[in-house]
Amino acid sequence: MFFCCFNNVKALVLNIRFTFKYLFFLFITCSYTVFAQNDSATIILNSNLSDSVKIHRIEAFASENTDNLGEKIAWCKSLQNYAIEKDRRDLLARAYCIMGTTYYDFSQYDKAITFLYKSLPIAEEMKMELLQSRIYNYLGIINSDQGNSKKAIYFFRKTYAIAVKLNDLSQQFTSANNLGVDYNSINVPVLGLYYITICEKIAKKHKVNNYLPSIFGNKMESYMRLNDPKKAKETLDSVYTYFKKTSQDRQEQISLNYFSGEYYSFINDYKKAIPFLEKNIELILPSEIQEYRKNYKILTECYTAIGDYENSYKSIIKYYQYSDSLVNSEKMQKSSEIENSYKNFKVEKELEIQKLNNINKSLQLKRNKAFLILVSSLSLLLIGGIFFFYKLFRDKRRANVLLEEQKLEISHQKKEILDSIYYSKRIQEGILPNENELNQKIGEHFVFFKPKDIVSGDFYWAGKNIGNNFLMACCDCTGHGVPGAFMSLVAYSLLNKIDESAEHKNPSEILDYLNIELPKFFKKEDSSQQIKDGMDMSLIEVDRKNLKLKFSGANNSIYHIRDGVLNVIKADKQPISADVDMRKYIFKTTELELKKNDLIVMFTDGYADQFGGPTAKVDGNLFRQGKKFMYKRLEELLMKHASQSMSTLKNELETAHNDWRGDLEQIDDVCLIGIRI
Repeated sequence: MFFCCFNNVKALVLNIRFTFKYLFFLFITCSYTVFAQNDSATIILNSNLSDSVKIHRIEAFASENTDNLGEKIAWCKSLQNYAIEKDRRDLLARAYCIMGTTYYDFSQYDKAITFLYKSLPIAEEMKMELLQSRIYNYLGIINSDQGNSKKAIYFFRKTYAIAVKLNDLSQQFTSANNLGVDYNSINVPVLGLYYITICEKIAKKHKVNNYLPSIFGNKMESYMRLNDPKKAKETLDSVYTYFKKTSQDRQEQISLNYFSGEYYSFINDYKKAIPFLEKNIELILPSEIQEYRKNYKILTECYTAIGDYENSYKSIIKYYQYSDSLVNSEKMQKSSEIENSYKNFKVEKELEIQKLNNINKSLQLKRNKAFLILVSSLSLLLIGGIFFFYKLFRDKRRANVLLEEQKLEISHQKKEILDSIYYSKRIQEGILPNENELNQKIGEHFVFFKPKDIVSGDFYWAGKNIGNNFLMACCDCTGHGVPGAFMSLVAYSLLNKIDESAEHKNPSEILDYLNIELPKFFKKEDSSQQIKDGMDMSLIEVDRKNLKLKFSGANNSIYHIRDGVLNVIKADKQPISADVDMRKYIFKTTELELKKNDLIVMFTDGYADQFGGPTAKVDGNLFRQGKKFMYKRLEELLMKHASQSMSTLKNELETAHNDWRGDLEQIDDVCLIGIRI
């Protein structure tokens, strides 16, 4: 591990996984003491070691055994020849890649690119994704070093995509950092900050704290490009805080000086920035070319800003001496510009003094004339502005008056509509049987009735008792609110008409009657004009003396619960419809033997269809999952509390409904009726 102190962090854990390869190599070296460190590549390649160990040894010797480029390349060529001899394209791809990275280490970018591009097509063909990731990373670094950040970003994005796919955290860390730096370079600091933040999260999660100062420095660059000096200073302070806790080596001191100089240059405190950068020039080693380039670049800007063209010229010459990312013509052009600025500075000062003496009088006249023009222009602008804002104010006041009138009119209309609907609610509540009436007709019971809106499309009806028999209906009309309430009045009227008739009808005959009479009620025999709406209904007749139940249902089933066991008494899958084409359907009657303490439950679909459920955490916030309650949960709830009193059972149903719905909207009217035999 090493600390990367420069802005680009190109060498920052280029591939942390290779650290483990080297550790493995050290283990193999200890195991096979027959090989000395100066063993020839031929001996290693012709040994009985596995191919992976051979590659690790060759790569290790090429990377660390010598500082001589020729010797390193000789080791790489030995691996190349071995791969060709054995017809191992995978080994050949690795040999080319190692050769390319070796040339990169010696700043021979043309040869590095040549061998990396020889390795890449083989790696892609053989789907060697780890090797592809490494090649893309080096190509990105080379392009970035040469100033082509857009192309570098292209390669780093490829590296990052592979790292995410393979869950390679070390390469995610490296490529995210490089992407952040190069997005800053092309002045897209929002994306730069995004990727640097990813890098920071990985470092903190895995406690790789020695990289944090470099990450903070790159974040500082993002904030500077976002023109946020406050946050830039906060990140610089984070670097200082880290270094206070640890001893600084030369590389870390260079990093701290560079970040300090860069920040003070950003806030235009050039004189404070210069000493940090000059100190770095003394600390940087001759082989650290990129460090020289970065520091001399900012020194040039600082000296130019304070008018010290002589040092500015010297700095930019040094910058171009260490820079291989710009063509020679551009270097000369920049150098010439700084040099000419320095030479012309004294001449311009002398000419300026002469010109000031010669044009002093004419300048005074021009000032007077300009002042007069300025005062006249401002007066005209002021008058025009006053007129414009007065007109704007007048139009806005008129618009506000009109809006207020419209608001009052809408509020009045809304109040009238709501008053009418609330009065309709009183009418509907007056029609529905009250608690005393239900106690007299059906005995021990509960009714959980909860309209979605002010008025309801669901309703319940109790017929008059005939001897020991009583009729009870639970109905769900099409729609809810006002439309549903209108349909419920029609249905209620037809049921009362049947109840007043002298002829006794069983439940299926009543449903058949409703199915025939409902289309007549709307007086539209023509099917093209006929209303298609209707209702779902469950209707029971209970004989208390003989303990028998007759049931007929239009889409609405009922539950029969005995000794904790729930039985579904299914309805016909057919609604009662206002459609004339549906009048021929004949509903069936289901008969059931009852016992004392049996529980009959009638219901509409509003309870089971309600959305809600447990909460889930999304982006730190709790949200309802939005699942339906479903009939299965309703059945389990009824069986659990069937033996309890009717009031307790009603409370449990209401509590479960409210808890499930939470803060979500009620989607339909709810009606549940329980009758204890």
